[in-house]
Amino acid sequence: MWVLQSPNETLDWHQDWSDFIGAGDGVASSVWSISPEGPTMSGEAFDNSIQTSTVFLSGLTGGVTYQLRNHITTNFGRTAVREIVVRCNNRQL
Repeated sequence: MWVLQSPNETLDWHQDWSDFIGAGDGVASSVWSISPEGPTMSGEAFDNSIQTSTVFLSGLTGGVTYQLRNHITTNFGRTAVREIVVRCNNRQL
């Protein structure tokens, strides 16, 4: 998935794992990473009741494309990674 974020914004990004996690399973751990490094990631959290993981992202550099990855492990030991491609663009609001 491609998304846009301006350098001066702090936005929360979510990953919905409900299509991956089977009945009776849930997110046991969730870790976010970004490449290239530099932006600030904060507020990492996951919610087993709705099977989502969230992170706040700020401090991006205009003109740079970032790969924001969410790595999870489920209660049953399944592991998976999903990616959000974030293009940092100076846009007029």
